[in-house]
Formats: sequence, structure tokens, C-alpha cells
Amino acid sequence: MKKIAALTVLISCLNLAMAQDTVKIFINGKAAGTAVTKGDENISTITIKKIKASSLKSVTVKLGGNLSGNAVYKKTIQAMDGDAVLLTAGETKNAAGNFSLPIKLLDKKLVAGKKIKLVLQLNPANDKMMMPSREMQLCYILMQ
Repeated sequence: MKKIAALTVLISCLNLAMAQDTVKIFINGKAAGTAVTKGDENISTITIKKIKASSLKSVTVKLGGNLSGNAVYKKTIQAMDGDAVLLTAGETKNAAGNFSLPIKLLDKKLVAGKKIKLVLQLNPANDKMMMPSREMQLCYILMQ
């Protein structure tokens, strides 16, 4: 009986761990950091090792958990510096939950050590659907 109870607790813990929404940042194709989205009150910060602006070639964001597979919404990511929107990137067509951020607008801010906030916008995939648009703060990116 104790084994069954322990197994039940283990399975429920694994289900909760898998259900977490995660944000993974890749710099030049290599994993740079991961954050778990905690809601708008507690925003995680992903700290990335500082590199030269000339060697910064690509920044990719990959969403995991419930955020990646929801086909009802059209997803876009905004990179923000304070209240100013630096860029908006749509989801990669071949891979759900992947976003490739243009470097031209990010490299100066990241290399300067400024915090970049990533915000996920969820809009209905079909304009005829009567669903509200949503906005979710994902994380901050900081290069040190």
C-alpha cells in the first residue's frame, strides 16, 4: 500500500513538473539559459555570459509546456526596453514555440548590459473566433 501511495505521489509530481511553462534562450545556437514563467508578479531573469557584439549572431527563444503547443492562438514575442518595444517576432513556421529574434535591434542593448523584457502576445488564430487576446510577461534577459 505504501508503494502505491509513493508511486502516485511521484507520478503527480512529474505531471506538475512537465506542465510548467518554460522559456529557453539560445545564443548563436547554444543554450544560454532557462526560466520558468511564474506570472506577471514574479518575472525570472536569465543572465547570459557577456560576449562581444560582433560575435552575437542569433538569439532564439523556445517556449515549452502549455505555451508551445496551443494552436488556438497566434503567438508573437515582443522584446522591450522599459516601456519601449524594440522588436516584434512571429513564431517560426516549421517549429511551434520557436522564435528567432532579429539581432540588429538587440545587440547594442544586450551588450550594454540592459535588461530586455520578453512579452508573449496571444491573439486568436482565426479572426472569427470570439476569444480575447492575451499578453504574458515571460522573462528578462540580462547579459553580464
